Amino acid sequence: MTKQQKIVSMVFGVSLLLAGLIAFEHNQSNQQHFAQELERETGLHEAAQKFVDDCAKDLDSAAERFDAYGVVCKQVQDDLALTGKNIDDLKARAAQSSIDLWWNMVWLTLIFNAIAAVMYAFERWLTRWEQTPSAEPHD
Repeated sequence: MTKQQKIVSMVFGVSLLLAGLIAFEHNQSNQQHFAQELERETGLHEAAQKFVDDCAKDLDSAAERFDAYGVVCKQVQDDLALTGKNIDDLKARAAQSSIDLWWNMVWLTLIFNAIAAVMYAFERWLTRWEQTPSAEPHD
């Protein structure tokens, strides 16, 4: 390998390592957030399910379904469906976050390599600019 190939390989390896660390840390943060939200939604879902089960035992007649307790039971039953949907959405978002880890790693690697390429091009331009003879005024 030539010196330039070794440098390019090293820059790519370092950028891949940095991109992996950043993407992994971001993914861990997301997964932790999703786990906390899932725990909260699961607790709400279980509490709503218990309340709906109690409502089914307590409400015997159709007339009782239209009093205040019956209305609250209906609202909690609607909330039960909503928390179930939220749990499914959180599970899907957590799965998508794992896929996004790899895309984030790819994009960050490309960005870091682009930055390195711009820095290298600027360094070459600066070197050429310094080597050009300047026009000195004559007396």
